[in-house]
Amino acid sequence: MITNIYCVRKDGEVYQTDTNNVYITNKPDIPMNERETETVKPLGRNSSVTYDYGTYKNRTITIPSVTKKYNDFYKFCSFFNGTKINMYPSWQNGLYYKVLSYSINLHDAKGIPEFDVNFLLEPFMYGEEEKITNSTFENQGDVNSKMKIKIFGSGDLQFNFNGKSYQVNDVTDYVTIDSERMECYKDGENKGNDFIGDIEELEVIPGTNIFTNGLGNITKFEITYVPVYFR
Repeated sequence: MITNIYCVRKDGEVYQTDTNNVYITNKPDIPMNERETETVKPLGRNSSVTYDYGTYKNRTITIPSVTKKYNDFYKFCSFFNGTKINMYPSWQNGLYYKVLSYSINLHDAKGIPEFDVNFLLEPFMYGEEEKITNSTFENQGDVNSKMKIKIFGSGDLQFNFNGKSYQVNDVTDYVTIDSERMECYKDGENKGNDFIGDIEELEVIPGTNIFTNGLGNITKFEITYVPVYFR
């Protein structure tokens, strides 16, 4: 199997290692997802107390690479500077990492650039964005995903999602609720004061998700989310 990485920058520019004469010499070791915890030894107790914060640590993977020309090496370095990048490894079947930063250890082997790339990554892997209009749908991810839901209708609109109730009052035509940004709005208008419910709990869960109409005249809805995976 040919091992390479395909990367997409926030500005839309793409880069693939093998087509740019950069070759990954070995598939990297991937650390497991690790929970963020803290262990404290209180005075006066014989045992420690561990606090689980319910979140996960960023991960670092090291990818050993080689290229034949320094110009190709410098082009590689230039691509990764100064912008957010989604990295699609060939061994992960279309899922991608979100790259936070990187560093390079360069080893000159008789004029041939050999180097190790250390990528700092967000804790999870991600799939492509899903757009849902069905009231019941399956999420193939392993972790809860934040979501954006656009509700169409007018007046006071109430709905239930996965057993939790939400309501937006005084809607004209449509309104958007974004649990990633924790905002409720219509175009440029802030509708946060008209929103009722815990926006942090508005998430797509692994497996079956269910949307149901409540009070008011909701004519349709659109949900968008990105599946999140343990990988």
